[in-house]
Amino acid sequence: MIATADGIRALRPLLVGERGELVRSTLNSTSPAEVNLALGILSNDIRDRDLVTLVNLREVLAELPSTPMPMPMDFASLAGIAGYETDGAVASRCYDDEAAAPFDLVLLGEGNLCYDLVVRVDGASVYWTEHADSPHLIHPEALELVLARETLLQRVVELVDAMGLPVNPRFYLSLEDFRLEHVEDAFDDLLHGLF
Repeated sequence: MIATADGIRALRPLLVGERGELVRSTLNSTSPAEVNLALGILSNDIRDRDLVTLVNLREVLAELPSTPMPMPMDFASLAGIAGYETDGAVASRCYDDEAAAPFDLVLLGEGNLCYDLVVRVDGASVYWTEHADSPHLIHPEALELVLARETLLQRVVELVDAMGLPVNPRFYLSLEDFRLEHVEDAFDDLLHGLF
């Protein structure tokens, strides 16, 4: 099981001030060059241990499948496995969070195709993904909910696992491991942006 709550707790102090935007960019950008640039700036005043936590949480977000996503089961089967209630093209479940108000995870789709995942909190709904050409791994508002609720990301990972879609992120022990793994992607991204 992927322990995300401890990582989110460790990152919260880093979210304030000017560096908060760089932390969010590192977590959520689809651009490897942007992530490496943000890490370079953050490494001046954030401990390597916290930066490793940051890139490991980013890997969890990056490993989650994008929508629409086919599932190897239909909504009725998912409801039985994951405890979701179905109503036509909607499957939902309410979760408690020790640190914040309860939230609902809502799947939109039909048959074995999930169109999108929605997080519903206090009557407001936020889509997990933005659009196909988004520069973000997940919707920025969904990222804010992930950072505010210790159990949300863990519940999404459990849901994706219950769908029969494995989530196997790479985990890094050092920042150098992350940089070495992504150096080619960062240069390709940088060159693609220039030409």
